[in-house]
Amino acid sequence: MCKPDGEQQDCYDDRPLVKDLLEKHGKAIASVRHQILADDEGKALYEQGDNSERYDDIWILRYVLSHKGNVRSATKAALATMKFREEIKLNELGDIRHRLKHLGIPNGPVLDEIEPLPGYTWMNQYCSTDAASVVQHDRNRGPVVYCNVGGIDQDGIVENMDDEEIKNNQLYSNEALYQILDD
Repeated sequence: MCKPDGEQQDCYDDRPLVKDLLEKHGKAIASVRHQILADDEGKALYEQGDNSERYDDIWILRYVLSHKGNVRSATKAALATMKFREEIKLNELGDIRHRLKHLGIPNGPVLDEIEPLPGYTWMNQYCSTDAASVVQHDRNRGPVVYCNVGGIDQDGIVENMDDEEIKNNQLYSNEALYQILDD
């Protein structure tokens, strides 16, 4: 609800501001980071390349919030994610936001020249016109995925794409979306 005195930043969004969440959960964030650095493999991954910038307070906050402030489980999940990202070399991809494409919608000459995300070409074969579109109407809000589920041939995907192709398509699409959110 909008308040007449302008107390809220956005009348349509009453979620707390990230800066307020960082302040409120600062001790838990520091504890998770301390536990990551106390783990030999966690410390090596944290200090590798630019990972200390990637695994910043906001990144750790996601784990603190999703584990309801439980430092032990937040740390365990964060370490598992760091190890997974290292195992599949996800941090080495760099910026892949521009490789996120619509499904069933012509991308145009500029986007046609950009290498798609893994699995996109296969996935797109099983999508009718306007099957899925990713848009960001407002730079201050996250992207929105419009999906016409009826326009996606689920049987064709399951019958013709292997699990690895499907997994990679979802994994890299999610990574691109989170890169947009982190911007």
